[in-house]
Amino acid sequence: MLNYSFEQHGSCAQIGNCTGSAVGDWWEPTWNGGNWFSNPCFGSSASFGVPQNDLGYQYARTGGCYAAFTTDTANQGQADYLTGILSDTLKTNIKYCVTFYVSLMDSEWWAISRIGAYFTQDSLCGPNSLTPLLYTPQIENQVNKFITDKIHWVPISGEFQAAGGEKYITIGDFHKTIWSDYDSVGHGGFIYGENTEIQTAYFVDDVYVRELTIAVAGKSDSLCLGDSVLIGKDTTIPGVSFHWSPAIGLSNPNIAQPMASPTVTTTYTLTVINDSIHDCNCADSVTKDMVTISVCSGINEITYNSISNIYPNPSSGVFTIEMKNEDGRMTNRIEVFNVLGQKVLAKPLLSHTINISNQPDGVYLIRVFSNEGLPIGQSKIVKGEL
Repeated sequence: MLNYSFEQHGSCAQIGNCTGSAVGDWWEPTWNGGNWFSNPCFGSSASFGVPQNDLGYQYARTGGCYAAFTTDTANQGQADYLTGILSDTLKTNIKYCVTFYVSLMDSEWWAISRIGAYFTQDSLCGPNSLTPLLYTPQIENQVNKFITDKIHWVPISGEFQAAGGEKYITIGDFHKTIWSDYDSVGHGGFIYGENTEIQTAYFVDDVYVRELTIAVAGKSDSLCLGDSVLIGKDTTIPGVSFHWSPAIGLSNPNIAQPMASPTVTTTYTLTVINDSIHDCNCADSVTKDMVTISVCSGINEITYNSISNIYPNPSSGVFTIEMKNEDGRMTNRIEVFNVLGQKVLAKPLLSHTINISNQPDGVYLIRVFSNEGLPIGQSKIVKGEL
């Protein structure tokens, strides 16, 4: 999320509309602008200062700045919003965890519950009319769980699966304001909070949008004693921790894709924890998956050694395999592994020629499988000179 805590700004002015804003990567899509509070710009006790300002007393959750939005029933419903730019376009069918923090202003008489976040491919820029945006937000606080806290920052969290291409987030109240959506919190002063109409406003800080990494332990496999295989799925997403159990036979139990070298058949459980530092309070922030690696005592336990010859061996990377079918089984596929246990080739064995000339010189393991998926042959080949 770009400028997630509203700290970056071009000048000490207010959040503007879609045509320009002093606060980097944020604007108000239905209004001329306003509702940005900053200690570095306005001091600690000015109209838009932090922590003291005309609307309340609140320290920033992060840094020295925060923003705000309002909603009320005047003229059949009015609302303003905060629209920001995501750091990356969301990916199709990928789950994301969203968290942002709000605090009810001291000046307010009323609290609402349905504060939400709506993700779009466009910026929702419209006329400066304060007209409510009656969309269905992907993330929304629970109905009737009124946010009444004027002292602490309250997280609003949820996860959703992106349609793909979303680039903007808009925060606010996406419902036509009615009495049932509000709860009275008593006298809050007379600035933006007179009890002559239902009206309220919230400070907003720390908006996080993070891709969820789901546990993928990999496909169950079988190997012979002394061999190794990679399990899991490679990922480079920061802020995610990986924990494999049991740790025995693993090159590293705390990475996404360790090398497994069990001496007996073992079922490994992977637990993935997403970004607990930033309070990713989503259902899939912690997920688990399992994979079973079966171990045989050696090549002799492969029932049928269907490979009769491989030549030339060594070679430059192109090999011919001669097969035998003692029981009439047809060979379904072939897999080739390097010395690290990484699968470098997997394909149906439609011809007796395999090509690994794009791989580095070294020793490789060939495994052949039947149509039923059973291992029926295994051998080693050498690419390059020994």
